[in-house]
Amino acid sequence: MPESETFTGTADLAVFAPDETGNLHVLTGLRSGYPYKGRWALPGGIVDAGETFRGCAVRELHEETNLIIEWETPLWFVDVYDAPHRDPRGRYVSCLYTTVFDRIPGVQAGDDLTDTRWIPAPEAWRHSLAFDHEQMIRDAYRLLASHGAFTTTLHHT
Repeated sequence: MPESETFTGTADLAVFAPDETGNLHVLTGLRSGYPYKGRWALPGGIVDAGETFRGCAVRELHEETNLIIEWETPLWFVDVYDAPHRDPRGRYVSCLYTTVFDRIPGVQAGDDLTDTRWIPAPEAWRHSLAFDHEQMIRDAYRLLASHGAFTTTLHHT
């Protein structure tokens, strides 16, 4: 009989917004600790006991960037990211959610981030993102585009 494996549940949130000229950006934070200290990542974290994955994504966004998502704000579930070695700390399985704002709001780094930044979406992968967050951004963009959430085209360069 195979050995059972435990995992830690996490949730991440890909937040997109256009700047004043209509160029699409994605919200990222600079990690302050292990793993991937000093690399940009999507807001997210570990699901607390009794918390839903969606609730975790909303809470982590607030704790890490000071942004508040109201319950009526559309959040789309993107996918589950469960590759066995996606996190050097062990088996971490993440549920990704995404949303799009009508403009870029101000953000403030908190919790385990040293900085926050709205990165132009077409340049996100140039920043050597932590974990598998480059793929997450691509997947979230495709989902939002399929729902007609924005018209900006995202290109991998």
